[in-house]
Amino acid sequence: YTLQVFALLDDAVEACTTIGSDAFGSHIKQELQARGVDCRRMERASGETAIAIYMMLFGGLKRPLAVRMPGFEPWPDPPPMLDEGGPPPALVHSGGLLHFPAMWQRGLADVFARAQAQGVWTSIDPQFPLVDTPAPWLPHVADVVRNSDVLLCDEYEARMLFDLGSARDAIAAAHAAGPRIVAIKRGAAGALISDGRSVIEQPAVPVDQALVREADGAGDAFDGGFLDALIRGHDVAAAGRWGTAAASLSLTGRGGAQGIEDRAHVAAQLQHVPEASHG
Repeated sequence: YTLQVFALLDDAVEACTTIGSDAFGSHIKQELQARGVDCRRMERASGETAIAIYMMLFGGLKRPLAVRMPGFEPWPDPPPMLDEGGPPPALVHSGGLLHFPAMWQRGLADVFARAQAQGVWTSIDPQFPLVDTPAPWLPHVADVVRNSDVLLCDEYEARMLFDLGSARDAIAAAHAAGPRIVAIKRGAAGALISDGRSVIEQPAVPVDQALVREADGAGDAFDGGFLDALIRGHDVAAAGRWGTAAASLSLTGRGGAQGIEDRAHVAAQLQHVPEASHG
């Protein structure tokens, strides 16, 4: 979803991952290419592509109901996201690292460190383990988080990452772990965004429930809008507004990107984003 949102926002985006030899893997590649995502770095392995089936629970909570893990490494290790001698990208982003224990403490941290040394933005949305894993989760991904400029997660994930009881305590712990920008997504309550100097409380856009098609992927859409604004030179407050606008539009379509038409669509939605407060 995040890759698709980047493409819809007119960013040149490449997918660095591995898909299986099954029909689902082919479908994923076709969908990404149709959105304008460059799939030249997408490798193919023999086996079944990973899939998660989600259920929507009363109260808006959602977690995987059933998961099929891939029978192969989910991305090349280390990921070839920096071409030696070529122009560096504006951003290297990782999504879902906590889903894949086999990839913890591997080559991704070195790629992030090299990216930062070249002045490339680095960001991670580690998400959550797919099996019961006690807090804190940070030790499993600390090496990548340490070399990330931006950490994105929802409130539950933030508390579990650092084994803390509040989002604001988690923000302080996150900065101590490495990232200089932290965004904690809170669904209908909006987002908390910190640059290490102050915490911004960005309310969500009120969306008519009759227009809501699906909440899955809204956080990924926030990531795309937020990171797009940062790499284009906006400050964290403006980035929070872009992320909030993208997330609200995603609710009106299936998945995290179907409700977003293009960059102009998200820009127009900014007028509906409530003013943030600073604390």
